[in-house]
Amino acid sequence: MKYRLTVVEDNAADLFLLKDVLGRIGISFEIDSFSDGEKARTYIQQGEAPRPDLFLFDLNLPFIGGLELLQLLSHEPRFAGLPVLVWSSAQSKQDLAAIAEFPAVEFIPKPMDLGGFLQIGHKIHEMLQYR
Repeated sequence: MKYRLTVVEDNAADLFLLKDVLGRIGISFEIDSFSDGEKARTYIQQGEAPRPDLFLFDLNLPFIGGLELLQLLSHEPRFAGLPVLVWSSAQSKQDLAAIAEFPAVEFIPKPMDLGGFLQIGHKIHEMLQYR
């Protein structure tokens, strides 16, 4: 099965590693990627955009942050029940508490090495299988 992922990440190297890892573990995928929160907001609010199988985004994004994107997703009926994975190198208690308010959302620390990216790849695979 080929999955559609929407990834909002402003670091091109992280996006490259994510794609590489997903391919290595055998996930067939298409990615709609956005480099900032404003572009992602336009995508979310655009009624004709295809519904992804999973959303992954960073908390710290240019223009519009990840928490605001979570709010937008939660108010769009076509994204109801969509698995969301949020990653970030920043892990304030306040941000983690805000993320916990969204039931379909999981948080994972942003990886610092290839092993961490492999763990995220496996987490994404798991989330896709059990959605």
